[in-house]
Amino acid sequence: MPDANDMELLRNYAQQGSEEAFAEVVRKHVNLVYSVAFRQTGMAAQAEEITQAVFVILARKAASLRPKTILEGWLHETTRLTALSFLRGERRRQFREQEAYMQSILQEPTGDSVWKHMEPLLDEALSKLAQKDRDAVMLRFFKEKSVPEVAAALQVTDAAAQRRVLRAVEKLRRFFTRRGVTVPVAIFTTAMAANSIQAAPATLAQSATAMALTKGATASASTLTLIKGGMKLMAWTKMKTAAVVTLAVIAGTTVTTVVIKKSIPHTQMADDSPGEWIWAPGYKIFKKVPPMLLIRPTKLPAHQVPFDMFGSDRYRTRGKTVKELIIAVYSQKDSRAKLIFPNDLPEDKLDCLIVAPKWWDKLGTEINQRYHLTVRYEFHENGSIYEIKKVP
Repeated sequence: MPDANDMELLRNYAQQGSEEAFAEVVRKHVNLVYSVAFRQTGMAAQAEEITQAVFVILARKAASLRPKTILEGWLHETTRLTALSFLRGERRRQFREQEAYMQSILQEPTGDSVWKHMEPLLDEALSKLAQKDRDAVMLRFFKEKSVPEVAAALQVTDAAAQRRVLRAVEKLRRFFTRRGVTVPVAIFTTAMAANSIQAAPATLAQSATAMALTKGATASASTLTLIKGGMKLMAWTKMKTAAVVTLAVIAGTTVTTVVIKKSIPHTQMADDSPGEWIWAPGYKIFKKVPPMLLIRPTKLPAHQVPFDMFGSDRYRTRGKTVKELIIAVYSQKDSRAKLIFPNDLPEDKLDCLIVAPKWWDKLGTEINQRYHLTVRYEFHENGSIYEIKKVP
């Protein structure tokens, strides 16, 4: 069919029911969606199912997408959220199944080896960018557009597009550096451009198109669960974004910042609790706890066993060792992680309550600072390895 941009094709599908137009959209972007799904799951069968679910979601939402939407960015985020819905069940199942081992010392990543270190973290890193920055990166490196083409898509000048790309790449580089992957920008961008898109199975575009055109009516039960989970996360993400915008409008020029307390001596921790009600059983009470970060020597009665309660923005546990808290962190950060611990890791037992977005990052930082720990990362085909070490 004549060359047309993505939103024109989707408009033809939404308004005129053009299956040919929708099939063209799938053909253009199936490799992108499959690649993101495969990076998230590491399993071809699950990646194919997620790909089909994403295009069903696109078919359902085609009429509501804004004309200026950068479809690559929208598809990336939708795929990431749909895959996240799939992985949540896996993470919970593996919560207590972490194993520790280390086979070799991490070497500085260079050349082709860079991608092995980047791949498990790339989609999380992209999700940290603002939408316009993510769109710029997707167009420049995933779709290999020139700077003028990026500028045209974003409706800005060439100079502004170049600045946005460079700024976004620097944010990504800092993200990877904090996780132990330190490489020159040129190698980093080359690896991302060369490896971020891989070919989807030959028949996937056809099967994804067929399923999407029925809006999922022919999907299996597991695929319908993926569609429902992905759309639920999308709605939740949109609602959180709208809430932030609303608060900003209400506050005018005032910015409200929630300050998470820094590390404090153990002798002071017993007085930091707003009241023992925060430890009361039941999820309703747990959801009422205000933003905080509290880690203290355990007050768990001797006759009670340790327990966990957590959600996407809060975590509560009692009577856990430092090692068990680190395992809790990595069960959320990287469900396939393998951990190795030092022999002299403190055996303190702690109560922990964190109410903050991505509580696992806050907990990991606090534990590392409080107990003077550092982490080294190594990629292995069977799962990433994190070596926990005491700072000399």
